[in-house]
Amino acid sequence: MGEKRVKIFHDITARRWNDIINAVNSRRPEDSIYPTLEEHELAEFRKMEAQKAEADRDGGCPLIFENVEYDYDDSELDIYTSPLTPEIDYNKMDRQDLPLKLHEAIRFAEEKHRAQNRKGTDIAYIIHPMEVLQILMGERCSIEVAIAGVLHDVLEDTDADPAEIRARFGEHVLYLVQAHTEKKNEEGQKRPWRIRKEEDLARMRASGLEVKQIVMADSISNMRSMVYDYRVAGDELWERFNASRSDIAWYYSAKIDAFEEMQYNESTRDDYWELNSLFKHLFVDYYVVEDTAIYQQSGSETHVLFHDGDMQWKKTEAIPENAVPASKSDAEHLEDCWRFQAEVQYQSITLYSENSERLIKS
Repeated sequence: MGEKRVKIFHDITARRWNDIINAVNSRRPEDSIYPTLEEHELAEFRKMEAQKAEADRDGGCPLIFENVEYDYDDSELDIYTSPLTPEIDYNKMDRQDLPLKLHEAIRFAEEKHRAQNRKGTDIAYIIHPMEVLQILMGERCSIEVAIAGVLHDVLEDTDADPAEIRARFGEHVLYLVQAHTEKKNEEGQKRPWRIRKEEDLARMRASGLEVKQIVMADSISNMRSMVYDYRVAGDELWERFNASRSDIAWYYSAKIDAFEEMQYNESTRDDYWELNSLFKHLFVDYYVVEDTAIYQQSGSETHVLFHDGDMQWKKTEAIPENAVPASKSDAEHLEDCWRFQAEVQYQSITLYSENSERLIKS
């Protein structure tokens, strides 16, 4: 079904319009911010249509819903409305207000983070939530998730107040921001890094897709910065953090495990694999035993892939002495070659078996 133009009477009361549009918006498809109209809602619109003859259409403005699913024939609704009036409560997050709310969130975040820079750099901190927003919009997230992505650090790192977030952006945005907010201090003392991260992981594992989208976008932005800075600063990079390289590797590895379901979601699949790749750049060391095995080591964990095995990565205890260090690109190229050889061999065996069966039957 193509794009539809819906116009609403300008003399419909704000109260009645809000009741109907809120009902429409409460049942939008999961992968879209746009509503699905149902029969009883269409009936309400048709009641409004009856007022057309008496309506003063001067000043009417069109309202566009893209990709709307209609449960009625293809005849276009022809209803009219006036521009937004003061009677409509701006703070109720009506669907038509959300793009403006996103802009408001950007301004709010810029103001709160204005005096801050990214860790160990002179880069303005606001660059980070803007990159998180870019990642989330690439996943076609809802605008509420995009707003929460922009605001995800304001409660944790600025003087922003939960009540202000609720009043300006709504209860759901506040929930999303709080779900990704650490309790850094207790009784004036900074809490231990490991405890804070374990709490963060537990909170995320218990959360739904929207929270995980925000956490994964945040992780990708942070990891991009670390990979870029590591190429310049080398191991000095880790001196900026309150944890060792191995502890940071543990934290991001646990996050990737918690994001496992994201690789099967069409909207988040590419970002999931980007995060994996960034993790390997920073935290995985590669070793090769020529034409026999590839080893990956991250922190205390070691995995091995055997050329003559089932081509599955498996945990192992140690790297043999005859293993030679390799770059990520060289190790992955070797793995690709082995997998290609295994696929060719499998296809050859399958073809031979099928031909043998035909010869026996003939």
